[in-house]
Amino acid sequence: YKIITDIKNREVNVPKKINKIISIGHGVTRLLVYIDDGGDVLNKIVGIDQKDQKTKSPRLSYAFTHKELSDIEAVGMGKPFMLDLEKVLRLKPDVIIASLDIKDKDIEILEKHFNIPVVIIDDGYLSNNGSDKVIKKEFYKSLFILGDLLNKRNKSKKISNYTDAILDDIARRTHDKYGNDNIYIGGLGFRGPQGIFSSRVHNITLDYLHLKNILSEDSFKFDKVMLDKEKLLTLNPDYIFIDMSGKGIFINEYNKNKSYFHMLSAFNQRHVFYLMPQEAYGYNVESVLMNLYFVGNIFYPEQFADVDLNRKYNEISNMFLNSKPILYPDSFFNS
Repeated sequence: YKIITDIKNREVNVPKKINKIISIGHGVTRLLVYIDDGGDVLNKIVGIDQKDQKTKSPRLSYAFTHKELSDIEAVGMGKPFMLDLEKVLRLKPDVIIASLDIKDKDIEILEKHFNIPVVIIDDGYLSNNGSDKVIKKEFYKSLFILGDLLNKRNKSKKISNYTDAILDDIARRTHDKYGNDNIYIGGLGFRGPQGIFSSRVHNITLDYLHLKNILSEDSFKFDKVMLDKEKLLTLNPDYIFIDMSGKGIFINEYNKNKSYFHMLSAFNQRHVFYLMPQEAYGYNVESVLMNLYFVGNIFYPEQFADVDLNRKYNEISNMFLNSKPILYPDSFFNS
C-alpha cells in the first residue's frame, strides 16, 4: 500500500498496484483521459458517471474521442452526486476517484464499511477572473494526484508543462495588445446545450487575449446571462462567436429568423465565428487552448502570423486526448 494525499488534503491508503478504478463526478473521467498513455489508464476503469457515456456528443470531447467509454458500466452521476452502491460492490474497485461533489457520508460508507479507498480530485479550470490569468491550481494538483496514484507522473508533468508553455506563448504574443472591438460569445452551455442568447460576463478566451466582452459586470448581476432578442440587438456587438456546443440550437434559431440576425452588424460584416466547445461537465482544457490561437489570430494577425493553426490544433488535441481534434473552429460563413 501507499499513501495518496487528495485535493481535500485527506491521506488515503491505496494499493500500490491499481487494476480496477471507478471514476465518478464532475470532470474526473476527463482528467483520466488526459493522463492516459496508450489506453493503460482507461483500460482499468470499470465504472463511470452516466454523463461520461455520452460518446456521441462533441461537447464532451474526451468521451467523443474515446468511444470505449460507452461500454463501461454507469454507476451513478456527479451532479447531484449519486452512487449505485450495489453496482460498486459488485465491480469491486481497488479505488474510487471522485469529484468534490461527493458527500462525506458516502465517503464514510465506502471507506469504513466497505473498505474501498476514495481519492477526491477537482478538475479545476483556467481562471477567468479579470486580471487573475493563471491556471487554477486545483487542475494541476489533481493531475499530479492522479499521476502519483496511477504511476503517471511523467504524463501529468508533461500536460502541466505544455499548458504553461501555451499560456506563456499567448502572453508573449499579446502582452501589449488590447482590442477595441465589442465581442459577444453565445451558445455557452448551461445545464445542457444553449443557443446564441446564452453567454457569460467573464470569458477565459477574451480575458487572456485582452479583448472586450460586450457584457460587463456593471450591467449584469450574475456571470451566466440569458439575453432576449431585443437586448442582443441593442448591444449589437462588432463580433459574435458561437460555442459549438450550441451550434445545432443556433442553426435552428438562425434558419427560423434570418432577417433578425441580419439586423446585427456582425452578421452583415461576416464577423461571426464558431469556437470549440469549451465547457460541458467541466472545462475542455484543450478546447480553451485551441480557441486562444483561433481568436488571437483574428484580432492580432501579425502576432500570430507564424502559427500554422491546424497544426497547432492537432498538437494540442494529441497532447490531451491522444487524438486529432473532433472539430475545428471556423467562420460561420464557411459552414
